[in-house]
Amino acid sequence: MMSYTVGEVANLLGVAPSTLLYYESEGFLPEVERTDSGRRCYSESNVEACRVIECLKTSGLSIKEIHDFMAMVQLGDATLADRLELFEQRRAAVLADIEQLKNAWHASI
Repeated sequence: MMSYTVGEVANLLGVAPSTLLYYESEGFLPEVERTDSGRRCYSESNVEACRVIECLKTSGLSIKEIHDFMAMVQLGDATLADRLELFEQRRAAVLADIEQLKNAWHASI
């Protein structure tokens, strides 16, 4: 199985190494293994979790929402409906923001 260092994962995702350490400290990542000397070894599943977190961040979810989502992922398929609801709520919020911006733009012309 392939493993990656903090720097390698940071380069893959285009984030700072400190971002990955933050994700770990917040409990977003499944257990990150360490070498005998204490260096982190990120697994493929850790890297995929980081990709999901980055996607969630890009979509505008808050840190709390990301935390809740990642906790639901750990619980498995029983939480699929709850995860879908989270995305539907985010979509509704984005659509409301778009409508507000349209109204503000129309009011300014």
